[in-house]
Amino acid sequence: MGTQGSPVKSYDYLLKFLLVGDSDVGKGEILESLQDGAAESPYAYSNGIDYKTTTILLDGRRVKLELWDTSGQGRFCTIFRSYSRGAQGILLVYDITNRWSFDGIDRWIKEIDEHAPGVPRILVGNRLHLAFKRQVPTEQARAYAEKNCMTFFEVSPLCNFNVTESFTELSRHRLLYPRAPHRQAPSACHHQEPPQVLLNGQWHECCHDAWAFLLTGQWGRGWWQQGQQPQEVQVYPPPT
Repeated sequence: MGTQGSPVKSYDYLLKFLLVGDSDVGKGEILESLQDGAAESPYAYSNGIDYKTTTILLDGRRVKLELWDTSGQGRFCTIFRSYSRGAQGILLVYDITNRWSFDGIDRWIKEIDEHAPGVPRILVGNRLHLAFKRQVPTEQARAYAEKNCMTFFEVSPLCNFNVTESFTELSRHRLLYPRAPHRQAPSACHHQEPPQVLLNGQWHECCHDAWAFLLTGQWGRGWWQQGQQPQEVQVYPPPT
């Protein structure tokens, strides 16, 4: 017989994840794209921390995620060191249109190795919808992730592309390998092939609405939805 008055949990697992990276790489954009079940902490902003919760479904289990976005500014490194205690997963985020943000990942890895050793991590290249302004080649980022034994994703919060998938993969790794060392042999690493913006000669669906907005100023009403052909104007470098 169940105990009356006992609260029923709305999840099977609870995980605490940190989003780290330089400022202005779009970590807040990633959190804002998580609409379903998202909630904000009333005390997070006063500490310079953005916080949300969301629930994902993983292999039939409900996983509640506490997501903490530490600011990328130097003065918040101390905050990162405090909030890294108890972290169960870390997303290292850079902006694919900002080379410096990618080069700064080395510094964040050193911070993680010192203050959160052994915590699973993944590499996330943000703002895939701005691939025409790319400064970080996909292959270079993939090789870097493999060297550091991380799964790699390129995401677009604007198009809601690969955001949930990146959190799901990190959750899966944390639950399957709770005691995995932070450095493994390359053969033991698990890698996710990053999505390609161009598939079979056509722009991927995730970028269509973004290009519609850039070209027409109207969200979701581009030439591909109107049955029209694009103008013969090169507004971005053609894919090779």
